[in-house]
Amino acid sequence: MSIPDLNSLQQLKPSLTKTHKIMGKVIDSIISGTSGRTGRIVIANVNGYEISRIRPKKSTKAPSPKQALIKDRFNKAVLFIASYREYVKAFFGTKVGLRSTYNAAMSNVINAFQCDMENLEIIPNYHQIQFSKGKGIDPQPLAISSPTPLTIVIEWLDNGAGTIAETDYMVALFAEDNDLNVGTLFFQTTSIRADISHEFTLLPRYQDKELHVWMAFVNADNLFASNSAYIGKIKVS
Repeated sequence: MSIPDLNSLQQLKPSLTKTHKIMGKVIDSIISGTSGRTGRIVIANVNGYEISRIRPKKSTKAPSPKQALIKDRFNKAVLFIASYREYVKAFFGTKVGLRSTYNAAMSNVINAFQCDMENLEIIPNYHQIQFSKGKGIDPQPLAISSPTPLTIVIEWLDNGAGTIAETDYMVALFAEDNDLNVGTLFFQTTSIRADISHEFTLLPRYQDKELHVWMAFVNADNLFASNSAYIGKIKVS
């Protein structure tokens, strides 16, 4: 059996494009992996994994009320997590397979936003939300208060006394009560576990607002964090 030379192959290529409909193109790269698509099948390299997916067809139908509610829940979860998006990429557990730490944090918020299909509304279960996951010593909050106008004070127990954990710094998350149309507030403070309290100063728009409050600790070298703790709800003076 004879092997076609290069000139024969080059002459064959134009005839293939004329007589065969090209459905797509797939590129196999040593550096970036396989990518491309054929028809509705998309091939991509995601975090070192070669995967294929089917592109969804665009629907011309208007979504049903229940479908619209589910989509709205997702959009509200994206808005909720926006303030601490970069934080969860580093401090929300560890990546498992194709599931990133950001996706895990998003799943946590979505699951906490309960869809009431009967009344077509979203009910946030704030106590189920976590913004931090890790092997650090869990915080033990003692109290939250608003002693002066536009301030919130968080107090906690120094449960790392005598250890390197005393130097962990505190981070906090605030969310307005039952208002999922506004973003959250994320704070990275300079207060450490040994300080046992921190005072936050808020903008005037938060006066008389009720805020849900969470806290966590990150070790001084930014290597790991603790699980977050939901403290409760406080009305801003």
